[in-house]
Amino acid sequence: MKQIIDKCRLFLCFFSGEDDFIIKKCNIIIQKSFATIGLLVILIFAICWTSASLFMSFIFDGSNWISIPIGIFWGFIVTNLYLLLLYTFSPAILPVAIKKKVKVKGKQKKVVYKKDSLQRNTVYSFSFFSRISFLIFLGIIIIQPFNVLQFAASPTYANKFAFTLRTIMNENVQAWFNTFFCIMLFILPVFLKYRVRKISEDQFDKDFGGGKIGDELEYIRYEISNPSDYQRLVKYIQTIDINSIRTSDFYFQKTLIEYRIILDEYTAFKTSYCDLLKQNINIYNEQCRNKILNQFQGDYTINSKLKARITNQLDKDLMDEEIEFYEYSFDPPFRTGHKLSGNKPGTEAQLLENIYRTN
Repeated sequence: MKQIIDKCRLFLCFFSGEDDFIIKKCNIIIQKSFATIGLLVILIFAICWTSASLFMSFIFDGSNWISIPIGIFWGFIVTNLYLLLLYTFSPAILPVAIKKKVKVKGKQKKVVYKKDSLQRNTVYSFSFFSRISFLIFLGIIIIQPFNVLQFAASPTYANKFAFTLRTIMNENVQAWFNTFFCIMLFILPVFLKYRVRKISEDQFDKDFGGGKIGDELEYIRYEISNPSDYQRLVKYIQTIDINSIRTSDFYFQKTLIEYRIILDEYTAFKTSYCDLLKQNINIYNEQCRNKILNQFQGDYTINSKLKARITNQLDKDLMDEEIEFYEYSFDPPFRTGHKLSGNKPGTEAQLLENIYRTN
């Protein structure tokens, strides 16, 4: 019985829009939260389907052959839109650089002027309120066919949809209660998302009481938002065994996995880039060598010593070299800021002394 309940819970977690592979590694509280979100998403799909079917039935005088397919199609559209919008309420995982346009030598150029912190608070932002307002708008629209079905005096009045709806909202308090209930249904998953975020933050310290892997994870968790030593952080992320991590900090696990994927792919890209560039340079060097040496063929005026010296010089100039991908940012591949130069600029007096120095 317990296995069936666990499978049902993980099945519902799939509809929450988050990775069920990470969810099943978290504690039961987070799993239940995501399962509740998945259940609400399924319920929202059913309500959207029924709402659209009722509306089309009112418009086309009870034609089920057209109302039901359109209801299913509309339900999928609204549910996918809702899931996409719900996903935006997750905390920021990857670093983002905010850029602004400046004029450099008369030309517009985008430069990084601020690194977006992963710990920023978005609850009171304009974006947050606009997304919540859109969810409220969806809830108001979706519930109205149910109000018409419940409170319309007769199907004849139901066909006059706009007039009937205005009359119902003016005369029936229950219709306002239904609308409020639907709005709460659309907003409740957002509340559960923030609840999961709070639980994740509180549970991390309880999961690791020390030890090597605990120290590494604690270092990664507190350095990943604003790293003081990026190269050390990258080394930890790329060498740690992610499958062995058992923590209820859901968003930390998700951050770690996405960082690992990006860093591994970027490392593979740099290797392929350098190998391809080195291969092309070798081909060019070989062509250059052959063209120069071919000039000596049949030219008996050039002695063997001169030819040997030219050949040795070609060997030095066209020798194979190690190629390294140049990084101008301190945190590739996210590129939220340029590398700081290791050379400390001198003073004006030192510059003048260097220019007018006499031997």
